[in-house]
Amino acid sequence: MQHFVDNDAAYFQWLADHPAGFVINTGRNPTAAYLILHRANCRTISGAPSRGSTFTGDYTKICGHRKELEAFARRLGGVARPCQLCLAKPRRDRLQESAANGKKPKDHLANHNGDGLESANEAREPTARSAAGNDDRRARPRWRAALTNPWAVGVGAPLIVAALVAIGAHLIAFISNQDSALSGSVTCQSGRNVVGVWIATSSGQSDSGYAHIGPARNAGINYPASPEVTYSYLLPHGGTYSVHVGCGGSGAHWASSNYSPVLEKRTAQLTCDDPTSVPTPGLVPHGKCVVTADR
Repeated sequence: MQHFVDNDAAYFQWLADHPAGFVINTGRNPTAAYLILHRANCRTISGAPSRGSTFTGDYTKICGHRKELEAFARRLGGVARPCQLCLAKPRRDRLQESAANGKKPKDHLANHNGDGLESANEAREPTARSAAGNDDRRARPRWRAALTNPWAVGVGAPLIVAALVAIGAHLIAFISNQDSALSGSVTCQSGRNVVGVWIATSSGQSDSGYAHIGPARNAGINYPASPEVTYSYLLPHGGTYSVHVGCGGSGAHWASSNYSPVLEKRTAQLTCDDPTSVPTPGLVPHGKCVVTADR
C-alpha cells in the first residue's frame, strides 16, 4: 500500500504498473470522513486531470489491493465507500436490493471528480458607477488626470518599479534555468490523435501541468493534432518528472491514458502502446510509453 502526496509522477507510475489495482481518494491527512474507493482505471482519478488540477495535491491517493485498502479505512474508523461510477452496482442489483429493503432506488447520483471537488458557479456582483462628478472627467482624458494626481503618482510609481523588478527577476531565472525547459515528441501507435500531454513532476503539485503541443513554448493549451506531435514545458523548479499522454477522444475525455517512466533527461522521444479496446463506461484503458531516445 502506498500513499502519494504532491507526486503525480510516482502516482502515474503506480497506475501504469498496477492496472488492476485500487485507489482510495482522500484528503492530505486521511480521515474517516472522506474515503472513496476507485478502480485504478477509473476516469475520475486518472485520464485528463479535472480542470487542469493535479491528482495528488489537496486530495491525495492511497493505492494497493482492495482488501488492504478496506482494512486501512476500518483502522481509521471509517468505510471505503465505492465510487458510484467505476464500482457502481448494475441497475438490476440495485433494484433488487431496494425492493428487499422497501426503498425507492436512486437512479441519479451526484457528480464528482477525481479530486473530490464540487463545482460551483462563481457569483459575480454587478458594479455601478455614480454619475456625480462625471462632467469634469469627460472634460479631460483619464490618463492625463491620473498623471496630475499626486496620490496616483505616489502610489503608482512604486508599483510600476516593483513590477519591472519582478519581471526582471523572472527573466533572469528563466535564463539561468534553461535546463528546466522540457521538450520532446510523443507517438500514439494506434494512429489516434494525441489529445493531451500532462507533465507530472516530483517537485510538488504546483509544478505539474499541461505541456504545449506544437512548436516549442513554455506552456499552453492542447489541441488535437496528429498521432505524432512535439511538446514543450517549463519546469519551474527542475527535478524528475513523467509524461502522461492522452491518445484519442478529446482534451477533456481521453480515450486512453498512457504513462512514461520517471524521467530525468530534459528531452525525450516517447512511443505509446495505447490500447484500442472498447472501454467499460467510466473506465479509461491504460497504456505505457517507452523512451526511444533521450538527451
